[in-house]
Amino acid sequence: AASTSSTSAPKGMLQPEVHDGEWAEVLEEIGTAGCWWSICSQEEVLVRSEVSLYSDEVTRLQPGGRVQQAGLARRYISGPMNGIVRIPIQPRGWVTLDARAAGGPKYLKRTEAPRWLVVHESGLPHGDVLVRSGRELDSKEVAVLRNGNVVEQSGPQEIINGIARMPIVVPEDSTSLQKAVSEHRPRNASVANQSPVGTAGWVSVDARAAGGPVFLQALAV
Repeated sequence: AASTSSTSAPKGMLQPEVHDGEWAEVLEEIGTAGCWWSICSQEEVLVRSEVSLYSDEVTRLQPGGRVQQAGLARRYISGPMNGIVRIPIQPRGWVTLDARAAGGPKYLKRTEAPRWLVVHESGLPHGDVLVRSGRELDSKEVAVLRNGNVVEQSGPQEIINGIARMPIVVPEDSTSLQKAVSEHRPRNASVANQSPVGTAGWVSVDARAAGGPVFLQALAV
């Protein structure tokens, strides 16, 4: 049978696009920029440079990992790829979210933003982990976190001079999270070390590659 792709867009479609010679619709109901997804398939997920399934491969994501959506999803609505849903992710690239309509698996499922526990102890009275305004290690200091504080990741990690860094925010429920975590970590800092709720900035996660310590530890979903 001939492909349904042609020079005319499907009737009733808003802002249709053409990818791989087939029509694709823009989906507003499947997440927006900033949403987090976990990899629920048992196989690697290919990240490609464009919406196209034939664009260059950027990297591969491992099962159990999490990615952050960078924009609106696209769903193929014609041809052999009909029904396949793809989303753009941070820091770059596109991945297939769901290919079940075309006989493939579902690769991603919605999840919460990753939460991290401050595990580093500097031994200094003013705090244990610096929060800076930008990704650069010499950017302005905006806050200080203490051992036992819980933060929420707000974007992808980046490697700066061998140090893994990431943007974070301190969520409103951080105090209750700290209490729950401390119940299972006897040596953890007291809940009296309240998180600076509302703080946003960049922190170092792991500096071992640069000869430093581990600052934050990922909490289970």
